[in-house]
Amino acid sequence: MFVTRITMQLCQLQSLLLGLVASLTGTIGQPEAGVSSRDLTRDKFGFNKVILMSTAAQKLFALDNRNGQIVWSQHFPELHPVSSAGTKKLPIFVQRTTAHYPHPPRCTVLGKHSSGNGYLVSVNPITGAILDEQELPYRVQQASSLPFLDDE
Repeated sequence: MFVTRITMQLCQLQSLLLGLVASLTGTIGQPEAGVSSRDLTRDKFGFNKVILMSTAAQKLFALDNRNGQIVWSQHFPELHPVSSAGTKKLPIFVQRTTAHYPHPPRCTVLGKHSSGNGYLVSVNPITGAILDEQELPYRVQQASSLPFLDDE
């Protein structure tokens, strides 16, 4: 238990130092434009959120709930909406939240590839970084999130 606590504190210290260095080198001589992921702050009560949205135009958006500004957006040309009961959707599954530090948060979007098979895109909802993209070797009929843990 003690070793785990010390390890987590060292990870947090490393993250703090890297964040300070990045903020000092990133803001010198550059104008501030819009909202970035470093503008997002953690709060004790969970009021500050990032809203992740998918569109039928194959785009993902992250919005800051405090001011409605776009934090990031990405276009995925291979990701087509799936049809369900006559409507087209790109369902988003939250796989890991920010509470699982030091692991990054992870959301996965399920869509259809142009071949008709399933297509998965996993992103970090805070930064917009693509964590994984893969075409499934089969067509998806139904999808749900299960409460199984992996080794991460």
